[in-house]
This record gives sequence, structure tokens and C-alpha cells, in this order.
Amino acid sequence: LIHQEVKPHDPRKEDAIVDAIVAYVDEKEGAKLVEPEVVMPIAPPALGDFEPDEQAYGDFRGALEPYGDWYETPDYGPIWRPDSSYIEEGWQPYTNGSWDYTDYGWTWASRDPFGWACDHYGRWLNVRQQGWCWVPGREWASAWVSWRSNGKHIGWVPLPPCATWNQSLGIGGWVDAHCGIGPGHYHFVTHADFGALDCRKVIVHRSNNVSLVASSKNITHLHSNGGVVHNHGPDLSRPQGI
Repeated sequence: LIHQEVKPHDPRKEDAIVDAIVAYVDEKEGAKLVEPEVVMPIAPPALGDFEPDEQAYGDFRGALEPYGDWYETPDYGPIWRPDSSYIEEGWQPYTNGSWDYTDYGWTWASRDPFGWACDHYGRWLNVRQQGWCWVPGREWASAWVSWRSNGKHIGWVPLPPCATWNQSLGIGGWVDAHCGIGPGHYHFVTHADFGALDCRKVIVHRSNNVSLVASSKNITHLHSNGGVVHNHGPDLSRPQGI
């Protein structure tokens, strides 16, 4: 376990970069940005604060060591970063794989050798100078993501540690506002491409994320059913836009 002070990445700075890219593209193409909504939902006040799960670290430490390194952090406890030999440049969670609909809702079928753990337990955190790191947890879900849709595109983003789990409350459309999740980390695809076997090949370029987030609404709906987390986000049978 490497003891190192790791500072969480500030999503607002990355979003500012994305915003600048979009502004440049729009200026060249003569397009006009859609202004984001001003009113945003508020998280339930009973949502608990994140606490490091030492037992989860013990459960997953040995299984993940062959695929990456563990780091000790003051705020999140032990976190794990995948080794560059197992991921491509620019890799992000929930991109190397596909979505399947199961009895537990939308389920991420990962091609990453560590996806069986990191995409179904715990949370992801984008760390400055380190990249994406996994924060251990013990609650299983078919995917821990926030969802957005505008009727033509579907987007998802890994949930950060502040999106704590409460069986009575679940996680809903308030999560982006509560956790400060901005456009920079979202992955968007068209409705037609949502069923692709390899999402990496169909994800819309991130320079479009600001406009896509502004034109979409959050449709996240994670809830407990029989003690198991169910992930009901996009309903492909009807438009999800505002």
C-alpha cells in the first residue's frame, strides 16, 4: 500500500476546459450553445456522509493487486488505480463494455479484467495527476452510475463517493447537483447506439457534453428491491427528454 496524499480532481476545472472546447467548436460552426437550467433538484437531507470501508479494502485488496496499485488517502482511505498496461490512454470507467437489461435493471458488462469488482461495488473518483481511481465498497449493484437523456441521446457517469447508499432513499435525479457532477465526465451515445457491444466505438465526442447535459434531464433511479440494488435509468420505449 503506497502512502501518498492524493487530491481529488476538481470537476469544475475540467468542465471549464470542456466548455472552452465547445465554445471554440460552436464559434467555428456558427452554432449557439443551449443555456443550462438554473433550477436544480436538491438531495435528500438524510443522505449519509461517505466513510471509508476498511472491510471492503480487505475483501478486494488481493484480487485487484495484479491489475493496479493501492494508495492511502486522508479522505477516502485506501483507493485503487488500474495499471496502464490494462487500460488504454484516456480510459474512463464504464466505457470498455456494453449495457444489458437484466432482472436488476441496466447492467454493465465490462471487458476490463477488474470490472467484475470495480463496476459493481464501490465508487470511482477522478484524482489529480493519477487519473481514475476506485474507492472500495461492499454493496453490489448492476452499475453505480448517474443517467441523463434528452430523447435522442443517453448519457451515464460513474458515481463518486459522495453518492452514498441508503436503502430507504435510493439515488435519484438529484445526484448530479448533490455531488457536483458536471459535463466533463459523462459518456453520451445516441439511442440507436445504446445497445452497442463496445461503447468505446460509439461514445459521442466529449466536446459535445456541455450542450448535451444542458439539453437533457437526469433520469437516475437506483432503488432497493428485496435488499438488492436495482438500476432503472433509460426507458427505451419512450422519449426521456425534457
